[in-house]
Amino acid sequence: MDVPCPKCGLLNLRKYGKTRAGRQKYRCSNPGCRRQFVAGSDHLLDPKVKDRVEKLLSAGEHPVRISQAEAGVSLRWIYELRRKKYPKFDPALRNQIRDVILRLLSENVPPDKIARALDSIPGKFSLRWIYKMRKQIIV
Repeated sequence: MDVPCPKCGLLNLRKYGKTRAGRQKYRCSNPGCRRQFVAGSDHLLDPKVKDRVEKLLSAGEHPVRISQAEAGVSLRWIYELRRKKYPKFDPALRNQIRDVILRLLSENVPPDKIARALDSIPGKFSLRWIYKMRKQIIV
């Protein structure tokens, strides 16, 4: 294999299975590296771009807006980074947020306005979820 490891640059690679699409995966045999990758893949990201994306996420910017602003960065990658950097939070806090959402809905605050306010909070507070909660109040 004449493709170098994207992490350490060595040519000491081993075949390491295939992707769902049938592309060959490789693993670096360097004990200090052990990087897994697909040859020809362009998933490596410039550290400066990654830092910008992390700053935008920490500022509460929505992943869709970030992917539009940063060319070459996939929306899926941004969501995955957000999931890793901001793991799910305490269920008690989630219940408190749920109670606030229910109170806002009972005060006739539009669901889309609530969803926009909750965009920066990691968790499953989607507009669809808020509409389901609103149906529970109406019933």
